[in-house]
Amino acid sequence: MSSRERTPHALTTADQAQFASPPPADDEGLRRAFRRHAGSVSVVTASHHGSPVGLLVTSLVSVSAGPPLTSFNVSLTSSSWPALERARHIGLHLLAEGQETLATLFAQKGADRFSPPTVWQAGPYHVPLLEGCASWSVACIEQRVPAGDHMIVVARLLHTDTREEAAPLLYHAGAYHRAVPTIARPAGEQPCAPRLSVVADGNGSR
Repeated sequence: MSSRERTPHALTTADQAQFASPPPADDEGLRRAFRRHAGSVSVVTASHHGSPVGLLVTSLVSVSAGPPLTSFNVSLTSSSWPALERARHIGLHLLAEGQETLATLFAQKGADRFSPPTVWQAGPYHVPLLEGCASWSVACIEQRVPAGDHMIVVARLLHTDTREEAAPLLYHAGAYHRAVPTIARPAGEQPCAPRLSVVADGNGSR
């Protein structure tokens, strides 16, 4: 047997039956699959006719380091889509552990998301910036790509800052969680370069 050949492990009877006749993919199957995927929780903000607009997204990902590009998905039925459809600059916020209340607020339809207790200020290009997040960025929208009932928004980072001590807020199986390392890092070893996690819950935006 060559080094390239591999012998498959023995499958259980249940696995054999499942692989032999896999269920078809549909919207519910997509949701079930991605409930198994834990990811970061983010808020996207913009200024629209002089007023702040924002929504919770669970689809923020890093796309490219050169140039620094990110993307996220927005439902075409989202109340924030008209603002994002016209916005040139946006704010991207990775929420920190302990910001569950803020996340819930930005996920609620019809909520007054920028009134107290939300703490924010206008940043570059009048983009609303939220305080206390694990990281924030101001970005310029470069592409809007239609994808089913969503729009994929690609944006280039212009400014960014990070709270190195902040732990990320995670979303998994319909609930918020905190990150716990499963393998201890040896003393003196530096952590890997941070990346924006792929996030999905079967929806992608609020």
